[in-house]
Amino acid sequence: MYLIDSNIVIGTWNTYPPEIFRTLWTEFADLIPGGDLYFHKEVKKELTAWSSEQSDWFTNNVPDDRVLEPTQSEVEKYIEVSQWAQLERIPKFKQKAVDDFLNVADSWLVACAMAHGATIVSDEKPAPQSTSRVKLPDAAAHFDVAYLDFLGFLRVKNLSF
Repeated sequence: MYLIDSNIVIGTWNTYPPEIFRTLWTEFADLIPGGDLYFHKEVKKELTAWSSEQSDWFTNNVPDDRVLEPTQSEVEKYIEVSQWAQLERIPKFKQKAVDDFLNVADSWLVACAMAHGATIVSDEKPAPQSTSRVKLPDAAAHFDVAYLDFLGFLRVKNLSF
C-alpha cells in the first residue's frame, strides 16, 4: 500500500507538466483505481483547497474509495506522532514547526502509514537536525515507516517513459 503526498501531484506537475509528459500522468492515473495507491483525506483537502490544474487532475482521477478516512487505529498513531513532535524529539522542534506539522497532511500520513503498514511516497527531503521544520521523511524514519521519493516509486512500479 502506498500513500501519496500532495507534493507528488503538485511538485511533479510543475516539474513534469502533462502537456509534455502525457504518458507519465496517464500511467500514474491508471495505477489508482483498484490498485494499491491511496491518498489521505488530509491530502485531498490540500489538493482541492483551491481551483488549479492539479486539483482538477485529482478530482478526475482519484475515486472516493482511494481516499482514506482516519480509523481509530490511525487516530491512536496520530497521538503518538503528535507527542513525539511536541515532547519527545531531541533536539526539540520550535513550537511553530510543531504547529505547522500538525496542521498539514504530513502528520496524518505518518500515522496512517503506521496504522496500515503503508509506504509514504513524497519528494520532501530530510533535514534530521532541523528544529524549525518537521520534515515528513524524518518523522517517517523515526517511526520506521517506509518512504520513497517519486522516482523510487516509479522504479518499484517498473514504469518508464
